[in-house]
Amino acid sequence: MGKDCLKNILICGAGRMGKVVEEETLKQGVKYTFLSEDLLCGCGGSMKENFCEDYDGIIDFSHPSLTKKLADFAVKNSLPLVVCTTGQSEEDIKVLYEAALKTPVVLIANAAEGMNFAYKLVEQTAEKFKEAEAEIFEVHHSGKADSPSGTAKEIAFLIKNARKNGEIRYARTGKREKNEIGICSERKGKFVGKHSVSFCFGDEEITITHEAFSRSAFAKGAIAALLSLSRLPAARLYGNEIYDEVY
Repeated sequence: MGKDCLKNILICGAGRMGKVVEEETLKQGVKYTFLSEDLLCGCGGSMKENFCEDYDGIIDFSHPSLTKKLADFAVKNSLPLVVCTTGQSEEDIKVLYEAALKTPVVLIANAAEGMNFAYKLVEQTAEKFKEAEAEIFEVHHSGKADSPSGTAKEIAFLIKNARKNGEIRYARTGKREKNEIGICSERKGKFVGKHSVSFCFGDEEITITHEAFSRSAFAKGAIAALLSLSRLPAARLYGNEIYDEVY
């Protein structure tokens, strides 16, 4: 029998998203503690000497440079880990795969409920219209560090996987080649996050768009993901399917 609710969590990342997760946990009546980089590195991997309470898991909205330390910490303390940070290196991803065999871990490019439903629509459309020209457009605020976004990369992967082929193209120059999956990124203003996927075929076009108007959408989704993850075994690195049970 899995948990019915979360009672106490660790939040890694005290930036904008960390603060929003804090606000959302308070609304939901969930206790929390911020897991700072200094504390993460200074506790020697064990919580016993630094924490007086038990925790249901970790939500990470920090920086990819902390991925390995977080994974080690989660494994040593048998804590489910929800990684919402994007921009990890291949080595970081490998670390998460290894950690996921020892404690439940999920890597999420976009925790918003609507985006995870949109992923399913993208997969269905890509599989149904295999010859359609697929283009991905994403817009974020001026200060977003990574480009293209982790969500855009995830969308491209889903299209490629559904079709069993395709070459992902960033910042295209020149004409469009067959089977290309294009990604166009914009950084401007205060956009929280907007993603559109266009499938063009014959005399028709299908466009799937998701936009988050508030970072609260990501915070709510991350908390829901941790609850779902806490009910699952350590078997593999989980992804978007974590939400099948939630929504």
